[in-house]
Amino acid sequence: SGAVSGAFRLLFGWLFSFLPWQRMPGIWGRRGYLILRGAAAGISVIFYTELAGCGLPLRRAALMYLLLLLAEAAGKSYDLPSSLSIALLAAALPCPYVLFQASFQLSFACVLVIGCLYPWLCEKLRARTPALRAFLLPAVLQLVTLPLQLGHYYVCHPTGFLTNLIAVPLVTWILLFGFAAAVTAHILLPAGIFLAGPSHAALAAVGALCRLIRRLPFSILITGQPALWQHAVYLAVLAGVFLLAIGRSAQAAKDVLEAVQLAGKGPVRRLLHESRRLVFLFVMMEALLPVIYLTRPPEKDLTITSIYVGQGDCHLICAEGKAYLIDAGASYQSPARSHILPFLKWKGIRRLSFIMVSHSDEDHMNAVREILEADGLWTDELVLSVQDRGREKTEDLEQAAAGEGVHIRGISEGETLSAGSLNFRVLSPGLSGGGDANEDSLTVLLSFHAFRALFTGDIGAETEEALIRRYSGLLSRLDYLKAAHHGSKNSSCEDFLALTEPAFTVISCGRGNVYGHPHEETLKRLAAAGSVVLRTDCLGAVTVTAGADGSLTVRSYRQNETMISQEKFPIVQEVKK
Repeated sequence: SGAVSGAFRLLFGWLFSFLPWQRMPGIWGRRGYLILRGAAAGISVIFYTELAGCGLPLRRAALMYLLLLLAEAAGKSYDLPSSLSIALLAAALPCPYVLFQASFQLSFACVLVIGCLYPWLCEKLRARTPALRAFLLPAVLQLVTLPLQLGHYYVCHPTGFLTNLIAVPLVTWILLFGFAAAVTAHILLPAGIFLAGPSHAALAAVGALCRLIRRLPFSILITGQPALWQHAVYLAVLAGVFLLAIGRSAQAAKDVLEAVQLAGKGPVRRLLHESRRLVFLFVMMEALLPVIYLTRPPEKDLTITSIYVGQGDCHLICAEGKAYLIDAGASYQSPARSHILPFLKWKGIRRLSFIMVSHSDEDHMNAVREILEADGLWTDELVLSVQDRGREKTEDLEQAAAGEGVHIRGISEGETLSAGSLNFRVLSPGLSGGGDANEDSLTVLLSFHAFRALFTGDIGAETEEALIRRYSGLLSRLDYLKAAHHGSKNSSCEDFLALTEPAFTVISCGRGNVYGHPHEETLKRLAAAGSVVLRTDCLGAVTVTAGADGSLTVRSYRQNETMISQEKFPIVQEVKK
């Protein structure tokens, strides 16, 4: 926005310079030139802001630039802190909730760093060469805005400054040639295409650079939601680094001044060398300080979170420092980017021990591929039933897993997956013998100390009856039941519920879904069995926490939409067994 505004200012300044302003009397002289240029550029900036969507950062930039034009027209000096304060009040007074938005905080923080902190720091560190300034700016930006970035997105990019070193200088190049191409194309199309070439080449270079840097180790770090103590430690260390660097630079300048008075210009080289060392200190700190946010105490308890994905299934299991995913999909479209990946980042999960797909229906697996290919998230194993291995529906998924270096494993009835106190025992598929995809869903019994949970995929009454016949002693009095087939009428039959007697039953379904899930008859059967029903369409994500001491806690994250920003905030409820 600043580059576009500057281009408008230069363009109208050049156009109006052809008029004989210098020969005009009074206000129509130089002042008239500034007023007319400012009015034309200001109208163009307002039009561009509306055309580009009028987002909060754009409105902030447009208002600050209009204040710059107004100061020039009035013959006054432009003060950036005052302009930034006016823009802040203009944004926050009509709607105070914007103070908590990521776009507001990051936009104003970046301007504050670039316009106020960065010039002051360059002066204190004696970083006066273009090369040192080019290294210092992205490092300081990342260091100052990192707590805000992690507070909203739970991800940091320690190597991001490498991209900025090349990408930022190319932005002006891209905008200038792009604007020239857009204007020229309306007059002579071949000339517009020719002028668009440099912009295209620069964009291609930036894209190739981003792809290259993404392949570097630790280029993307998932930190999870930062704790208050992590922010406190980070800010204390950052303040210490700033004070140390400024104090050392001041002492070096004092020593050099004394040496110059005695020995001439030779010691000045030592001052420049010291400035380079201090600038690279900030660059190294930008890459190392995020480690503070990676320190998280391991979870000793077991947590099962049924993530709200709409009409579909996704269950995250965490215990003893490891994470597992059972199913990941929804009807109509993949919920990976909108629901699952943000939740995994919020939890600070960087590695999944396995992703288990109960069966090959889209509402259970269409998000798995995006999770396997997600940056900063590694998956050790993809677990499928032996019936689904090699099927046409899972062929693309298996190829994607192989391309990411993920081991693919087919499991069948009787197999067990264990890790510490956590045990996954496969009870089906293959019990029904009908060859139906839903009936052949993986049915897995999870045990953790005295806690037991059953994941049923989309099985129906036929498989439930087979489970009763074969595993009646194993399935009695469950703590947690994932209701089969999203609470379908033909699942969760009376005999099965009478055997399992689940303390809590989670139904994963979408609000207002066309299938009518969960069915009224199923809800009545669950109520008759004395089970507490937890529906994701009503409660959002549902987390069940089982302690090693036998305690059981349920927390729900109800999806509430604010009238102003339409952002969703969690509300926590607790039910103790």
